[in-house]
Amino acid sequence: MKTSQKGINLILSFEGFSSKPYLDSAGIPTIGYGNTYYPGGKKVTMKDPSISKEKGAELFASVLPTYEKIVKNKIKIALTQN
Repeated sequence: MKTSQKGINLILSFEGFSSKPYLDSAGIPTIGYGNTYYPGGKKVTMKDPSISKEKGAELFASVLPTYEKIVKNKIKIALTQN
């Protein structure tokens, strides 16, 4: 199952957006909508340049399938989109 656009919008609203890198509550450099790494695996650093909201949404979309797979592997019952 894939996260619907409604689900993505909900996640983004809870995450909030930061154009500049910041340290999250665990002290990990983070940017955009909660991204701690970029496509390809490069970790966010505090020296990275600012990004736009559009780039932040792209970054989020690029890592979302990884987390969807983790959830899918943990859930052992049938789920509906709702």
